[in-house]
Amino acid sequence: MKFKDILKLGLKNLKKRKGRTFLTSLAIAIGTMLVVTMVGLGTTGEKYILDQVKEHSNIKKIDVSTTKYVSLEEMEEVEDYNKFFKENFKKIDKNSIEKFKNINNVENVTASVTSPFSSIKIDNKSYNNKKFTRALGYDLDYSIFTKSDIDAIKVKDKNFKPLIAGRSIKKSDKNVIMISETILKQMGIKDYKNIIGKNLTMTLNKSDTGMKLSPLSEDLRIIGVTNSKIDVYSGKLLIPLDIASKFRGYSKFEKNSFKTKGFDLVSVYAKNTDDVSSISKKIKSLDYSYNSSEDFAKQISHIFSTIKTILASLGVIVLIVAALGIINTMIMSIYERIKSIGIMRSIGASRKNIKELFIVESSMLGLFGGVMGLIFSLINSKIIEIALNMFLKSKSTGSDPVTKIAFYLPSWLTLGSLIFAIVLAILSGLYPSSKASKLDVIECLNSK
Repeated sequence: MKFKDILKLGLKNLKKRKGRTFLTSLAIAIGTMLVVTMVGLGTTGEKYILDQVKEHSNIKKIDVSTTKYVSLEEMEEVEDYNKFFKENFKKIDKNSIEKFKNINNVENVTASVTSPFSSIKIDNKSYNNKKFTRALGYDLDYSIFTKSDIDAIKVKDKNFKPLIAGRSIKKSDKNVIMISETILKQMGIKDYKNIIGKNLTMTLNKSDTGMKLSPLSEDLRIIGVTNSKIDVYSGKLLIPLDIASKFRGYSKFEKNSFKTKGFDLVSVYAKNTDDVSSISKKIKSLDYSYNSSEDFAKQISHIFSTIKTILASLGVIVLIVAALGIINTMIMSIYERIKSIGIMRSIGASRKNIKELFIVESSMLGLFGGVMGLIFSLINSKIIEIALNMFLKSKSTGSDPVTKIAFYLPSWLTLGSLIFAIVLAILSGLYPSSKASKLDVIECLNSK
């Protein structure tokens, strides 16, 4: 018998038992649907989070911490973080920064001191710092706005400029401040150009531990208004380094805070994304902890790989149960068609032909089930996509546009699931096909 004839005969046999064929294929379809939907859900979540990381961070940026290098595994075992950071503190001074700057393929370095404040006041309008916003005092030997940060934002906004009014801080400036449009909006100030040159009073009246202090105030002259889109990189209030050090020292009861603690926010920028890994290793060799979007992305991918494996396992279990259904269906089919098997053998069909016939039938069950499963998965993906976007919209505050989720079904997943369903069906048909091919012709013909 030719393969074409076996294929036609296999289809004819399955059509004769439409109900059984449909139910057996449906079991395969449910398993396939679970694999595709569950893994697709995990892949969608992973892609969405990684896209958000890329959108809201600079992938060339490496943040260096003021702690000795500690692995993630060691960090997970830490119980008292205050004690840990105190025992593992490692100062970052100008000498350290120069070492970072001299690492191969480093494009830029920024170094700043975070300064707490309780409130700021412009004319009769004030902003009470209830969100723990910190002012940043930059060392002007290094950049404030790096080309890398600006380019990262320009991917989404080609016309982006870091300053929307005024100018940046110069080394010769004393008692000046650059303020973000974010804070000005919250203060009800919309005329940004008009506030350039105005006086701003920054006040601190409590320590880092929350203890009330006699107010420390500083009068600063507004020289620039920064674009809110760069807040994530440079902060909402930018002040000279000496002012930031003074406020930080006051909150920590350390008069010479900068001398003893150094910088507390240092970022190293790679020339290319491919250089991030090698620069990170060099920072590690200098015994400093660090984090980057690349490391975060790897952690996210690792977590979601585990999640996807667990989710896929649920579908695979259902597929295995469905495979047992195929074996049962094929064995039942043997006993129902025992006489026709004998007739086929008597007119020239070989044992191999009989075996091929049952394998073809089982593979078709896998194909029908796999295709149905993919159709169900596409329907599910649209329903889940709509539900997720409705949920995100309901949780949105309205201040930022909601990034829509598009359910992601990679081609390797859909094609791989279909092939897996077919292969599993073929394997399920091996035992019944072997059993059918070994039947005695005379016994088959004499059967009732």
